[in-house]
Amino acid sequence: MFDFSTSPSDVDFLASYDGKAYENTLIFVVEYPLIHQKLTLRGALTYQMESEGYAFLLGLSYALLDNLHVFGKATIYGALGTKSSLYKSWDDNDVVMVGLQAWF
Repeated sequence: MFDFSTSPSDVDFLASYDGKAYENTLIFVVEYPLIHQKLTLRGALTYQMESEGYAFLLGLSYALLDNLHVFGKATIYGALGTKSSLYKSWDDNDVVMVGLQAWF
């Protein structure tokens, strides 16, 4: 009645490094408003200890008006050393974005 067979693509299998599930991840996030909260700096880092993989996110926004902001964002993926990891496989997906955000 309750057949809970697993597939070879189990979540634990997909989220693994060298056949072992990821167990130790560090996350660091900071947001710092400047210039009377018109300028905002943001940063985040997630680091996976077993595979030494990381994702680094940066953001900067400036309020031109209460409902109009200009922003820049960057995301960088990789791994320290020569180890392969899920984050290292995303290395070609690094991105930088600049935009204008308006609220109506």
